[in-house]
Amino acid sequence: MRKFIGILLMTILIIPGCKSELSVNEIYSFSKTLEEKFMSLNNNEYVQMITDRGGIKYIIINTSGMVTLEAESKANAVIFSVEETNVKSAIIERHIFKITLDKEYEYIELYRNGEQIAFDTVYGW
Repeated sequence: MRKFIGILLMTILIIPGCKSELSVNEIYSFSKTLEEKFMSLNNNEYVQMITDRGGIKYIIINTSGMVTLEAESKANAVIFSVEETNVKSAIIERHIFKITLDKEYEYIELYRNGEQIAFDTVYGW
């Protein structure tokens, strides 16, 4: 009986921790497979979204400026907001963001400095 109660308590404590939250994290290191996929993408396109075999989404932004990316959930849509500042010379840098979704969304919206834009590429493998 004690063992059962112990297992029940552990289950109650672990299950709430398994729920994912909507989040965006810029990543700087990744597997060789991901690196090959990222390198095959076109640097001339501003923003791309890719989904790997495991369903993990990445947003890639190519810019010469400083970039932040935030996500917000509204009903059946996830809204990504790109804030870009200090746009420099022609030197383009690739910023890669890993997206963790808290649920499935029907719509994805994308904004750059408050103006709605479209993804240049949406790609999965």
